[in-house]
Amino acid sequence: MAWQSCRLLSMGYYDKEEEPRLNYKETPFRVFRRKRGRRRSGAGTVPKKTSPSPLADDVDHLLPQDGGDKNSFWTRFSPKTVAGLLFIILMCFGGCSYIMYDSSRTGVNQSSGWLENMGWAGNDLGKMQAQLTKLQDDMAGVDVKMMQMQLKELQDELFGLTKKLLPVADTMPNFALESQGANVLHHLTSQTYYTQPPLVTFWGIPLWYPPANPRTVIQGHSSPLTPGHCWAFAGRRGHLLISLSHPVTITHVTLGHISSLQSTAGFAYSAPREFSVYGIKTANGETTRLGTFVYDPNGESLQTFKLPDHTKGVFRFVKLQIESNWGHPEYTCVYNFRVHGKMPLMSVTP
Repeated sequence: MAWQSCRLLSMGYYDKEEEPRLNYKETPFRVFRRKRGRRRSGAGTVPKKTSPSPLADDVDHLLPQDGGDKNSFWTRFSPKTVAGLLFIILMCFGGCSYIMYDSSRTGVNQSSGWLENMGWAGNDLGKMQAQLTKLQDDMAGVDVKMMQMQLKELQDELFGLTKKLLPVADTMPNFALESQGANVLHHLTSQTYYTQPPLVTFWGIPLWYPPANPRTVIQGHSSPLTPGHCWAFAGRRGHLLISLSHPVTITHVTLGHISSLQSTAGFAYSAPREFSVYGIKTANGETTRLGTFVYDPNGESLQTFKLPDHTKGVFRFVKLQIESNWGHPEYTCVYNFRVHGKMPLMSVTP
């Protein structure tokens, strides 16, 4: 009995009588070479079918038929299959080429259309610019002059409204303003009358009163004036001497007091009634009477009076002389006093 291979025995190459269905003489060397060659090329000897068993059919299906090589590329695919594959590849290549060509033509057409649209837009923009330039040239002659005239009229109207809303004293320079350099000569001014009770006393002797002095008159408080924020002197007659900020030719003076509507008594009894204004050129010089005026307690708080003759000279000092008031028996109040005029040219410093 020939030598039995365990591998062949497991695969069913021996029949029931333990006789091999494949008769060949196998040596270790040839078996080794045959196995390597079988892995490379798949060649082998075709066994004969001895039984119609399913196992034998499976073995025959696994072995090569007609002496062909199952591991060869050309034996796996038929010529028709290869030709079909080549045809499909050529069709795909042709289709891709056509798509690329068509897209390039479409891009060129789109770019040319975009350039044409840009050209039309540029022409329209040029026409609009030309029309705008022509319109500006037409407006430059007439409309600009008309606008300038309207602006001038508006400015004049605004200035007129401002003059109506503001007191006349606020539209002229004030040379009796403390913040501008004017000051009160206290030793040549009437004594202050304190209308409010003292804040500090000692055994009934007043030591300190609320601040009230002639400087309040020249601090430039404008309308509306604050009730009680004034300078008062005893009685109905009194005077105030002011050193002006600059030598000036006096044209107007302004006297201020709260109106009767603001007074707690219903009437401004402590307001000055008749007063006179004097100009003094030097500290020890003679006084020059510039005018006498009457303050109306039912009028505006700040009342401006024009001097009848403002060519009497240039004055550095002004004296306000109160001749009477409107009925208060104890004191007279002055809230504001202003001096208006023009500085001579020779006194203007460059």
